[in-house]
Amino acid sequence: MKELSIFVDESGDFDVESKHSPYYVFSLVFHNQSKSIKNEIDILNSKIAYLGFENHAIHTEPLIRKESPYQNETWEKRRKIFYSLYLFAWKCPIKIHSFIYKKREYKNKNSLVSMMARDLSAFIRDNLEMFNSFDKVKVYYDNGQNEISNILNVSLNSFLQNVEIANVKPKNYKLFQVADFVCTIELLNIKNEAKTLSKSEKGFFATKDLKTYIKAIHNKRI
Repeated sequence: MKELSIFVDESGDFDVESKHSPYYVFSLVFHNQSKSIKNEIDILNSKIAYLGFENHAIHTEPLIRKESPYQNETWEKRRKIFYSLYLFAWKCPIKIHSFIYKKREYKNKNSLVSMMARDLSAFIRDNLEMFNSFDKVKVYYDNGQNEISNILNVSLNSFLQNVEIANVKPKNYKLFQVADFVCTIELLNIKNEAKTLSKSEKGFFATKDLKTYIKAIHNKRI
C-alpha cells in the first residue's frame, strides 16, 4: 500500500487584533512512506543525544529565543541543535507547503478560519492527482488548536478517500518537529522582510545566514 504522511503544525492564534502576534502560519510536511528516512532519524537522534537532549522534541522558536527548555544553553549549543534539525529536514525526501496570513486583514476569527479552510481546499484540488496517487493519506497533528483539527477533517475528507488523522506527541515524530521548524522559518522570513526581527532573533542569526535557511526550505515547496 502506497501511503502519504502529512505532518501539520501551526504558529499563532486567532486574535486578529493581537499586536504581539500579527501573523498566523500553518505548515504541511509531506512524506512518501516508501522512501525510508530511518538513517536520517538515527543520525539526528545521535546528534541531539550528544548535545544532552536525548528523546527530546526540538521546538525551534524557543530554541532561537533562549526560552525553556533552552534558557540555560549557550548560543553555540543552541545553534548546533538548530543546524542538526535543519540538516535533517534538508536531507529528508520531503515536500512542504505553508499557509501564511496577516491577521489584521481579517475582520474576526471566523473570517480568518473560513479563509484558511478555503485555501487548504483549493490546495488539495490543485494537487488532487498527487494525493490520489496514494492508497492512504495519514495526517499527523497534535490537536493543538481545534480550529486546525476541524479544517483538516473537513477539507481532506471532502476531496479524498482513505484519510486518517492521528493525534501525535511531538517527541515521537521527527517530521512533526520539522513542521514546527518550517512554521518558524516562514515567520522569520516575514519578519525579516518587514524588518521586525526581535533582538534575540537577530542575535541568533546573521542576515545572510538566515536567508540561506529560508531559501533551502523554500526549495522544498510543492
